[in-house]
Amino acid sequence: MLCRNGTLNHGLLSLQTEALEDALRQLYVMGALDEDGAITPAGRRMASLPLDPALGAAALAAARLRCMPDLLTVAAMLSADSIFAGGR
Repeated sequence: MLCRNGTLNHGLLSLQTEALEDALRQLYVMGALDEDGAITPAGRRMASLPLDPALGAAALAAARLRCMPDLLTVAAMLSADSIFAGGR
């Protein structure tokens, strides 16, 4: 980001770079990216799911381990604002 005098705001750029590196690292750990940063077949399957990448990776693992009902319960609870009913 450029400041009024045309200099680069290194602090903001540094934060953005760190956030991007962290996101890429997480996708690599989940198996969505390979060592070169290319999307993997698992990454393509995760991208096709209407889920957060971590839940997508968990869904693929749950399908492989045949425990999808358990994962769906957890995913539903994580996706809700509140698990409690009531008007308070």
